[in-house]
Amino acid sequence: YPVIALYDSGDTDLCEYHILLAKLSGIDAFICDWYGENHYYEDAAFKVMRDLAEKLSFKIAICWEDQSLFPGYAPDVKTREEAIKLGQKTIKYLEKEWFSSGAYLKINNRPVITDYAWGSPGITIKDIWLNSSEWDNILSQTKIRPVLIHDWHQHYWSPDVFENYESILPWGDNYHGISEEIFDYWTIANKLLNKNRFSFISGTVLPGFDNRGCGGWGEGSAIGLTPRRNGEKFRATWNDVLK
Repeated sequence: YPVIALYDSGDTDLCEYHILLAKLSGIDAFICDWYGENHYYEDAAFKVMRDLAEKLSFKIAICWEDQSLFPGYAPDVKTREEAIKLGQKTIKYLEKEWFSSGAYLKINNRPVITDYAWGSPGITIKDIWLNSSEWDNILSQTKIRPVLIHDWHQHYWSPDVFENYESILPWGDNYHGISEEIFDYWTIANKLLNKNRFSFISGTVLPGFDNRGCGGWGEGSAIGLTPRRNGEKFRATWNDVLK
């Protein structure tokens, strides 16, 4: 549990504390997990973070959980076509509410978003992650196309994951446990760099991880413990990125 004890992510003082602590630590921006405007708690809390980021000269962006467009999160969606329509509606909401903010993170004036896709995209309504053409269909709805930095996991990958997105981000779970390098990712990313749309490489560092007793992915699904080792884990993953 947090050192400052349990807290409300939408609390103004709490958000200010997070941002000021980040600035003191040399962190320029936060990327916040987001399930869409219909998931009131995340959306309301993110608005508080946005308003304070504007005030404190900080940057924010979202990690869009594209599974939120599919049944289980969007009960009215019955087909992939309906999921895409919801995605188009959602990206326009983001354009109005978030991308227009001076605090929103941008690259060359283009808003940045990431995603979290634990599995491979498919073609049925049961495959709850978007493929690259579906992302294109959604991202093309805005006046200025966002930069989507797609996630990557060791348990699946394909050229489609790299060549049809502008950048790829190795998710932190690649460093869970004793792993301190993700050789497969760097090899693939460097090989495919500048092919088709893939134009820059992103990296991830992990200071440690512990969600025992408070797993964020449902009861019984906690990943467990990756020890910090007095900062050694953080230094090792930084070294993997920098080399």
